[in-house]
Amino acid sequence: MVGTLLQGIRNTFQVRTRENAFSQNGGTSPVAAPAERVPLRVRTSGGRVSASHYEQISDGTYPPGGLDTFRRMERDGQIRACLTTKRLSVLSETAQIRPGDDSPDAKRAADSARTQLNAIPGGVAGLVTGALDALSMGYAVGELVFAQDGTLAAVKWHDPRRFAAVAGESGDVVAVELLEGGHSGNGVSAEILFPASRFVWYTYQKRYGNPYGESDLVAAYRSFAEKDSVRRMWLQGLDRFGVPTPVATVPTNWTQKQIDELSARLGTLQSETSIVVPHGVTIGYDLDAGRVEPARAYLTKIEYEDTQIARAILGQDMTTQGATGSLASARVHADVLCDWVQSLRSDIAQCLSAQVAARIAQYTVGYGVATPVISFPNLSPAELAARRELVEGMITGQVVAPTEMWIRDWLGIPESVSPSPRFPPSSE
Repeated sequence: MVGTLLQGIRNTFQVRTRENAFSQNGGTSPVAAPAERVPLRVRTSGGRVSASHYEQISDGTYPPGGLDTFRRMERDGQIRACLTTKRLSVLSETAQIRPGDDSPDAKRAADSARTQLNAIPGGVAGLVTGALDALSMGYAVGELVFAQDGTLAAVKWHDPRRFAAVAGESGDVVAVELLEGGHSGNGVSAEILFPASRFVWYTYQKRYGNPYGESDLVAAYRSFAEKDSVRRMWLQGLDRFGVPTPVATVPTNWTQKQIDELSARLGTLQSETSIVVPHGVTIGYDLDAGRVEPARAYLTKIEYEDTQIARAILGQDMTTQGATGSLASARVHADVLCDWVQSLRSDIAQCLSAQVAARIAQYTVGYGVATPVISFPNLSPAELAARRELVEGMITGQVVAPTEMWIRDWLGIPESVSPSPRFPPSSE
């Protein structure tokens, strides 16, 4: 009987069922039974979206290996450089938090969201950085951790491969399933479901209701795979033909036995520091153009694939290629990258507003309050230069004071933080 009681407690508190997973949603988003669960793309009654369905090679959505392949691709030098460039471009501006409307409650909710987000580890920048994991994985999963007083304590970002989306009848994500589940006690794997309100689920390039989005590395996979194959072929060629062939000229009166002995000595020449040959024997090295030319072909192919990778991730290639192209083309490519980055900033800000700022406002002020808006200035270099020139003229003409806080927001400059004392003040 004790075992039965413990099992009941375990099932009640450790394994979240479909019913209690959505208790906070008022039961308005029912989930289909496991037997009825179908991929979201062809959904009829909702249910867990199978990540493996989107990793099939046949439909071209994901490369072989799925998300594990993306982690391996991140170690490529060109892909790492492009992803880092895109991340830092997004983080080059500081996100702002403003009220959803002019009501006192909305202003109080915005102040609370601003205070709590700046207090969590990493601040708003850390929150945006975690969401940018979706660039390579397609989606990012962050867990909201609240303190006992109801304030946001941290946002812990997890490996998205550990989680699956659970969709309701309308196709919206209503819960998150932990794929590393436990057992129900009878040897059967148990479902561990959490309400969607506990997580930040950012989907990058979401289309057709796919909560897993589409990674930038999907378009870059073919170039990555071909570059990997070319590298292997190049290494095989270097292993076989990379060292020049020693060529010996021997006297005409040499016997076949003497020639064979000299050939054996020349075969071990790479591991020796010197060799002694009889008088009249000349040794040279032959590295003809037929062996050098394939190396140029390999290098040309790799450079071409690196260019295609840059276009797939950054939308252009001149920001990663040096000493090529005109100034006019470079400006066009820079504008394309700026457009991509601004669109990405807006998408991330909208997600964080709806899934983080809105929940802070609900827990702090109450339901029905206008959601605080997280946004980026999204200024182009020309607009930023014009604003700086205008502010400089206003300060010079004593129209405004340099310490006015709106200037930082208008120019996208982060707020100054007073450094904390290194040592506590003395009690004496």
